[in-house]
This record gives sequence, C-alpha cells and structure tokens, in this order.
Amino acid sequence: MVTIAVNGHPLPAAAITRHGRVLLPMRVTFAALGATVRYEPHGRVIVARTSAHAVRLPIGSQTAQVDAHTVRLDVPAIVEGATAYVPVRFAAQALGATVGYDADAALVTIAAANYRTPRVKSACT
Repeated sequence: MVTIAVNGHPLPAAAITRHGRVLLPMRVTFAALGATVRYEPHGRVIVARTSAHAVRLPIGSQTAQVDAHTVRLDVPAIVEGATAYVPVRFAAQALGATVGYDADAALVTIAAANYRTPRVKSACT
C-alpha cells in the first residue's frame, strides 16, 4: 500500500496503482493541493483551478491541458466504481508542487505551497 503525504500530512484516501503509476481520488488530491475542483460529466472532464494554474483532465485521455498547454500523460485519469482517480505526480506538478517517491517506504511526498487539510465528504470521490 502506498501512502501519500502533502507537506508531511498523510492524505485520507486509498491510492491505486496502474501501469506503475500512483492514482488518487480527484477531490481529495486537488483539494489538498489548494485547488477548487469540479467534474463535467457531459464531457467527462476534471477541471481544477488555483490562483496560479488551471488544469483540464479528460477521463481516459493520454493528454491534459495545463494553463492552456497540452501535456502528455503516462497514465490517464480513470473512473473506478463511482470515483474518479487522477495520476498523483501529474496533478501535483501541474499545480506547481514538487513530488518525491521513497520506494522502500512506499511513500509519495508532495511539497505544495497551497496545502489545505482535505475534508472528505463521501467515500473518496
């Protein structure tokens, strides 16, 4: 099991791994990074914004938009059950955070200027 910590605070969400990449529920991830987030169900697009960055992440796509630039993804965002999952490294870096990984400890560390303690409304959506 992989633990994700933002500014030393573990996130209250279970990570999943796909093709060697760690994904987390979108709302917990973007909220912890200080972003507002919404899901556009018609186009199946996750939209996250901070005062400095804007991200558009279509579910299942190998590309995303970060501040109007197209970025290629190692793995796409996915929906599993009723939860949208986003690639942690991409989400954090797109919003200006720094990401590290300690394989021995199974720990992803994120240093983010806009960290907010996430409030979980429901089962990790």
